[in-house]
Amino acid sequence: MSFFNVNNINWNRLKLFYFVAKEGSIVGAAKMLNISQPALSRSIQILEHSFKKELFYRHPRGVLLTYSGTKIFQSTERIVKEMGSLQEIFNNSENKYEETLKIYLPPYLASSWIYKKLDNFLCAYPNLHLEISTNVLQENLKDMDIFIGKKLSDRQQLIEHSLHHLTMPIRLFASAGYLQYKGIPLALNDLDNHHLISYEDSTQLPYDSILWNWKRGKEIGQKRKPYLVVPNLEGLLSAAKEGLGIVELPKDMPGISEAQLIHVLPEAEEPLMEIFFSYFEQMSDSKWIIALRDYLKEQN
Repeated sequence: MSFFNVNNINWNRLKLFYFVAKEGSIVGAAKMLNISQPALSRSIQILEHSFKKELFYRHPRGVLLTYSGTKIFQSTERIVKEMGSLQEIFNNSENKYEETLKIYLPPYLASSWIYKKLDNFLCAYPNLHLEISTNVLQENLKDMDIFIGKKLSDRQQLIEHSLHHLTMPIRLFASAGYLQYKGIPLALNDLDNHHLISYEDSTQLPYDSILWNWKRGKEIGQKRKPYLVVPNLEGLLSAAKEGLGIVELPKDMPGISEAQLIHVLPEAEEPLMEIFFSYFEQMSDSKWIIALRDYLKEQN
């Protein structure tokens, strides 16, 4: 018994068969495809010979699919639809498809900064979905599509674009009760005599890995020790609200006003943050990523 080998199928002839079946007429398909009727009839005959089966019943008004022809048509139709999807992608129609981008941001940026920037972008791309993560293990970073934060120069195969015009001031805050108890610091040196509350994972910060209130006003190589270390931004906010010490928070972090925290050392120079938009080289042809990158670069 001999078996049919799919490698012997001519894809162009299979497409012609598909359109003849859709039209129900060789004459109609020939006009639609702008080819001669004899050439189309010959292609169908060759395809039938390849399959060793009749694909159509011929009748005066056109053609009807045989049982074998129907099965082949159903498979061919699925292939045509998949090829159409591929064609759309290569014709720059990526924004017509639903897609999810996974974005990693340090908590300081994810607390409020990013959400103020995304409204118009998401309206322009309604089929795009974003998943924002702040708690990702180092070994799982490869599963992210985009990194927004400080420069990741130690990671290879990353394309990094500076978003230097996008800033998020980091400031020192304390409660009125704490400042009444410990006094108001008037200079950076005064922080030596205050309770500084620190964020546990400094690698999650969007700037220098050493918190600025640890070392500002100190000799080179020296830094202050935290009075209390907490695991997240909410912990910093709660500790400051309860009067436990001075914390470092994003200026626009939700909850600061409600907690009635006071800006400490308003004249002190704030950290200069340069924010980068980074992604792996192999994602450089993603129009979603490029669109988000360009959008954020245009923000003020």
